[in-house]
Amino acid sequence: MEVDLPQYSHAKCPEGWVPATHPGGSLYFYNPERRIFTDVYMYDVDLSAEIHAFAALLDKERTEPLPTDDYDLVLDIIKDFYECEDSLLREVRGVREPGHVKLRLESLYWVHWSLYPGPDWRRFPKNASNELLGALLSSGIDSLTSKVSTSPYTVAEMESMRDFIKEAESLGPEDPHVIASHVCSLSMFLHFHGQKGSRQDRYKSIYKGSSRKRTILVRILSPILFFFPDIHLVELEKVWTDEIVVEALWKEFMQKLVSEWTEFVLYSTVMLAANVAFLAIPGVIIAPPYPTPPVPNAPPSQAPNTWIEPSPAQITSSISLVFSIGSIITGLLLIRRNRTMMTKGPKSAVSGNPLTLLVPS
Repeated sequence: MEVDLPQYSHAKCPEGWVPATHPGGSLYFYNPERRIFTDVYMYDVDLSAEIHAFAALLDKERTEPLPTDDYDLVLDIIKDFYECEDSLLREVRGVREPGHVKLRLESLYWVHWSLYPGPDWRRFPKNASNELLGALLSSGIDSLTSKVSTSPYTVAEMESMRDFIKEAESLGPEDPHVIASHVCSLSMFLHFHGQKGSRQDRYKSIYKGSSRKRTILVRILSPILFFFPDIHLVELEKVWTDEIVVEALWKEFMQKLVSEWTEFVLYSTVMLAANVAFLAIPGVIIAPPYPTPPVPNAPPSQAPNTWIEPSPAQITSSISLVFSIGSIITGLLLIRRNRTMMTKGPKSAVSGNPLTLLVPS
């Protein structure tokens, strides 16, 4: 026995509107006749009236027909829900050709599909599914044969994505298709696919004069610190090429940092134990002769000699012991911080607005 229960018992959805639940759990509404989507709570009478007034105003103010009738309309009361001017088109330098802009529009198109999936009039095209599988296969081979591949996924992730897409073709859900299509289109846009001077090496910039000069502080401290800052700066520049951060590369870089700091803590612990054992060796600490008993009412010059004169070996080992303790504490703090940043993602570590290329949640 099947019973069709309403979404809510205390309210009625306006005529022509259908409530839908996103696979992620959010509630949205759409009008199949007018192909309007909204996140506004349409069970609320006042909000519903405002959305209807907004749609009527758009129909009234539109003086020319759109180039096609095959479009979806998204309405929301929140300001700037969909921006007319995409910020990414302004942030990526060198976007001039219509074919390049088309890649960004395709990416936004799949974002719209991921936000509002499932209407009866919209199905993922079969030819687009084959193109997507071909693109994932090509990216996987490129990642296996090249260490500088521009693919946004690892080989294991692409294999899992292909399995999900093939499984989804038989079961019906289109989320894997849409998400993968969005990331592939975004990757092609950021790497200038089909344009003059497209990026073929993910570690090399496609812009002239993009190399950054070292600051005076780094140039002074780097020789003192055995040029370790230069090594880390080179690695950071690879991860942040043209301000594009691929999440897979970011995680690999952070795991490498955590591994290095873990080794430093281990080495510091060994040095600490060695210094303590060294100080316990007889003869390292120069002890005074057996002190004589104090003489009553004796002048200060005749007081017993109880001062332990430090030897050079004792001073050196004590300094090394202090630095070992400091290295252990600093290393543990950095390990904790880097692990936290690794779980938060690259956007939490980069100031401003990096062009982070990752799988959308």
